[in-house]
Amino acid sequence: MISCTNGVYTANCEITVEERGAEPAEVTLSPTTLSLSQGGTGTVSATTVAQASDIQWSIDERNIAAIFSTNGYVATIAGVTPGETVLTARSNRKST
Repeated sequence: MISCTNGVYTANCEITVEERGAEPAEVTLSPTTLSLSQGGTGTVSATTVAQASDIQWSIDERNIAAIFSTNGYVATIAGVTPGETVLTARSNRKST
C-alpha cells in the first residue's frame, strides 16, 4: 500500500512472524469441483495432513457463490448467480 498526503509518500508493509520450525498444515478439499443451482447449497470438506487448529475459508467471487456456513473442516456453499469461482481453504495455524 502506498499513500500520499500533502506530497509526502508513505509505504507500508504487512509483516507476519511465523513460529520457528513450524510447517503449514497441508489442506486438501473434497470434492474438488462442485456444481450448484442458483439458490442451491452443497458442502465441501477439508482434510489436513498435520493437525491444524482450524480452517479459514474464502471465496473469490462472492457474487457467484457464498460461504453459507462453516463448521471447522466443513463449509456449506450457496449458489448466488451463474458463473464460476474458486473456494480456498487455508489452515490458519501452523502445526509442529
